[in-house]
Amino acid sequence: KDFTGKYWQADYHTISPEEYELKRRVPFSWLPRIIKRALAADFFPDTGNPGAVTADGELDTDPKSEWVTARDLSVADGLDGGCGAGPTDCIIRANNDGVDPEFQIIRMGFNYDTSSIGAGSTISAATVTIYEGAGGGGDGDVTYIGLVLNTWASDNAYVTADMDQFGTSKQTDTDVTGAAWLASNGANTFTINSASLANINKTGVTKYGIRVGRDIDNSAATADNLYYVKTSETTGTA
Repeated sequence: KDFTGKYWQADYHTISPEEYELKRRVPFSWLPRIIKRALAADFFPDTGNPGAVTADGELDTDPKSEWVTARDLSVADGLDGGCGAGPTDCIIRANNDGVDPEFQIIRMGFNYDTSSIGAGSTISAATVTIYEGAGGGGDGDVTYIGLVLNTWASDNAYVTADMDQFGTSKQTDTDVTGAAWLASNGANTFTINSASLANINKTGVTKYGIRVGRDIDNSAATADNLYYVKTSETTGTA
């Protein structure tokens, strides 16, 4: 009986000296533990086509007489045509130069090995940062650059048949305007919206692409919209 007037009953058992010594050496080993860990990680595409695990690069159309022909082309006319030797600084483009054949589309894809995140992890926020390349460019239609998904057949390579494997669902709530891209002289950051965080592959490769706004929206270009883009081959980007 304690000082409050309540009665208590205690159960006990005996243990051997060996068991006691084990419990003394490993105290509280039976208690469940919860470990919370915050993971901040950076991922980069691999160089080369094919790359070791991932790749990034440019898919091009030659100039076409009709906008729909250029935009809906299923097989690219070329790869990395705007990149120069390397490739280093490539381009995305939605062009109408006013001289038949006047329409041209160029897109880029960026694949990232995000498998180290792990299936049991929760992604609370993510950004994709892509750097403006050297060479100037133009924002003739005052458009934007949008981040989408790509569904290239391979994780670590891209081929001409991947031209139509770029989505139109933007992964961000805010685009990068063409003017901002041209003025950035460096990093352009896309903040993944909450609904699109689920598209990050926690056990494999996450595949993104960038397209000019006119291309995404299927709004025929009336001028040249050209933006230079750095790739994994550019020194300092990986």
